[in-house]
Formats: sequence, C-alpha cells, structure tokens
Amino acid sequence: MKKSYLFILSMISCLFITEMQAQVQLEPENDSSKKAKIKNGEDVLVENHPFQADLGGCGGTIIGPTWIITAEHCVGGIVGSTVGVGYTKRSDKSTGQTSVVKRVINFPCPGYCDLSLLELETPLDLTGQYAQAIRYASADVFTEGYVKKDMECYATGWGQLDPDTGVTPDNLQGALLRFGEVQLSDERIRVEETEGRMVCRGDSGGPLVVYNSDRSERILVGAVSGGEGNPCSDYGFWGNVANAASWIEEQTGIKPYTETSLGITDREKEVDINIWPVPANDVIHISSKNMIKEIKIYNLLGKEVLRSNQTSSIALNSLPTGTYVLQNTENLSSRLFVIER
Repeated sequence: MKKSYLFILSMISCLFITEMQAQVQLEPENDSSKKAKIKNGEDVLVENHPFQADLGGCGGTIIGPTWIITAEHCVGGIVGSTVGVGYTKRSDKSTGQTSVVKRVINFPCPGYCDLSLLELETPLDLTGQYAQAIRYASADVFTEGYVKKDMECYATGWGQLDPDTGVTPDNLQGALLRFGEVQLSDERIRVEETEGRMVCRGDSGGPLVVYNSDRSERILVGAVSGGEGNPCSDYGFWGNVANAASWIEEQTGIKPYTETSLGITDREKEVDINIWPVPANDVIHISSKNMIKEIKIYNLLGKEVLRSNQTSSIALNSLPTGTYVLQNTENLSSRLFVIER
C-alpha cells in the first residue's frame, strides 16, 4: 500500500472542491451480498476510515491527537488501558499506533446520552495515512438536512458478525445505513436496519458518519450506543454528538463542523496547487507556490493512475472522463479536478 494512499482520500474529504460532482454518494466498498459482516456489512480498509479507534471490546472515534469519542457504557475501568488506531486487521497492527487512556469525561446528560470523551496520555500521530481526526457534528447537520429520516449514514467497527454465534471479525467492517425519525434534541439518534445491515455487540462507541452537502467532508454524528427489537436487527441508537457539541468543544478546545467554520476566502488561501483549464480535457496545466518535482494522479478509489515528471503541464489522453486527485509528491499537497470531453 503506497504511503500516500490515505492522505489522498483524506484530502478529498477535507478540501473545498467546487468541481466535486454532487451525485457522489456514501457507497459500500465491496459487494456486501457475497459476505456476512458487521452484521451483513463489508470488509473495509482503515485507510478509508482513518478516524476509527479500537478500545478492545468497543470502538471509538479520533477527533484530535489526544481525544477519542466513545460510548459511556464502554468506559468502565478504561483509565490506564490501551487505545489502538491505524490498522484494518486486529491480527496485523503493523501500520498502527497506541496510546494509554489518561482520563474519562462523561457527558453530563439529564437522561441517557451514552457519550464519553477519552483523553490520552500521549498524542497520536495524525499526519500519516492510517490515522486521522474527523470533525464532529454541530447543530448544522440537522438544520442542513444531513441528519434526517431516510438519509444515508455509515458505521464501522469490529463487532459481532452474528449475534447467535458471537463470532467477531479480524477485518474492520462497515455498513451503509439510514436514519429513522431524528431531531437535534434527541439524546440518542435512531438508525434503521438497512437491507439486513446493522451494528452488533462490540461495535459500541464506534463512529457513525455522514457527508456534507458537496460530499467534500465526512462528519461524525454518532457513537454506537445500543439497539432495540431483535439482537443486531430492527434499529439501533447512537449517542447524538451534535447535541453534545458545545460540551465537547469546552472540554477539548476542538471546534465542531459548522457550515461557516471555514469561509471561502480561507479555503482559497489553503489551495497550494492551481490547475487549469477547469474542467480539464486532454492537457492540464499546473502551478504552485512550492517546488514540484513529481506529480501523481489518483482516481477516487485511491488508485494511482498517472505519474509525471512534467510538472507544468500533463497530458491526460490516457485517462477517461471523471474526477481525480492530483498530488505534489514533494509536500503531499493535493487538488481535486475533473476531466470532461
């Protein structure tokens, strides 16, 4: 796996790209009909879900170098325990890293919100491709309609594949789900079983994410709490992160996702690579304020499709129409672009 693989995917999720095609959806990574997973989910790569944390019997989500969000029912006796991040398989943690839980802060909720913050003893390295922080939700995910009935969401974890056998996977699992009736004031948000897919025992505390409107960024909206009805079926509940946003910011100093948290002017200042024409056709021209020695181009699955030492203009004749990511290998800065013919 190339070292820059996830960096590219993470850039896709955090850059403001007006060229991004609006029809991109939260899609499964494999054919889930061929395998029984999460329950009835799919094998996924941590490179595509680098915010996933492993607490042993539970999951969690990285929101900063020393902060993990998880479920309150997962944190009993966890101080001094090890948190793992950055690996797809529990049997192969060669790409991973660990830190020890320093303290637990439970969300002071009048009911049962089932949310906790874990502060870590030593910071995680979030500059690589396997471990990255995700921004957590504010009320905007409800007001903008990202979280509402029948909208898609995505959950990940190492929970049981089948509640009857209790078998757990080695490989990280993912499941495309849909919201039930939800509102901002809910202490926990409801998610419906979707085509037989649902989280199961051992997924507790793990992330539930949605995309923003232009599909340029994923947002953490929930931490797995529990289910109702038949085990690992029917519907489940996630701790409502947006409902706790002001408390999370107060405890961690980390700001949540908001629609105005990064304005257009600020985003334009962040762009390191300029590309023209937009959309591209058979040739693309490139300029940058930083040195460029080599350019790599990736498709949206993270596969390298072109490499060039011609750093001012690149022929694109070999590439079909579609959306791509261009990377400066010198400083790993990236830019999304579209080919149209």
